[in-house]
Amino acid sequence: MIEVIPRPATIPKLTFIYAKMQALGEPARMLMRYADIPYEDVYPWDYYGKSWREGAKQATPFGKVPVMVVDGHTAIDQSGSIQRYLGTLTETCPAEPLLAAQADALCENAGELFVVSNPVANFARGKKFSEKVAEFHKIFLPRLKNFDRALSGFPDGPFFMGAKPMYCDFTIFHHFQIAQILIPTIFDEFPAVGQFMVEMEKLPGVGEYLKERPQLVEVGTRPSFLVNGERVRLGFE
Repeated sequence: MIEVIPRPATIPKLTFIYAKMQALGEPARMLMRYADIPYEDVYPWDYYGKSWREGAKQATPFGKVPVMVVDGHTAIDQSGSIQRYLGTLTETCPAEPLLAAQADALCENAGELFVVSNPVANFARGKKFSEKVAEFHKIFLPRLKNFDRALSGFPDGPFFMGAKPMYCDFTIFHHFQIAQILIPTIFDEFPAVGQFMVEMEKLPGVGEYLKERPQLVEVGTRPSFLVNGERVRLGFE
C-alpha cells in the first residue's frame, strides 16, 4: 500500500465555484465526497454577486472556473491544481515525491481529454455532435490503450496506483465517464478499465454523489441537467 500524506488535524473551509455543466468540477466534488470533507458548492454568479459576463468572470483569478476558495480568502483555480491540493487533505496524495509525480502525470493526462470530450457531451448537438464523437473516438482510443497499460503498473489494483485510490483516479474516472456517455461500448475491449470504473462507483461517498448530482440528459440533441424532474439549461447563466 502506498504511503500517503496524512489528513491534517483541521480541514479548512472550502468553497467550490463552478458553472452548470458536468465537466471540470466533477473530480473535486467526488474526491471531497469520498473523503467526507464538507464544502460549499456555489455558482460563480451567486458567489461574486454578479452575472458571469458582467463581473464574475473578471473576479476569478484568471477568468475561468472551477475555483476553490480556501478559508474565505485564498482562491485556487485550474482543476488539476485543485485536485492536487485536495489530495493533501484527503489522504489520496502519495508521500513519496516520485510516486506523487506519477499521480500528477496521470492526472494531467486525464485532464487533457477535457477539450475533446466534455464540451461535446455538454453542448454539441445533431450533426456537429456526431462529427465530434467520431473525432473523439479517433483521439481517445490510442490514449485509452496507454491508460490500460498504466493500470498494470500497480498489479495490486484495481486503481491506477494500487489497492487504494489516489486523487488522480477521480480525475480519470470523470473523463472516462464522459467517454462512456459519448461511446457506451468504449471499454468493452479493456476489462481492467471497466473494472476500474465499477470499483470507483463503489467507493464511499462516490456512488451516493453520482445518484444525487444533476443528471446530464439528452446528450447530442438538447443537453441539459435534470433536477427534480425539470430540465435546467447548461452553461454560465
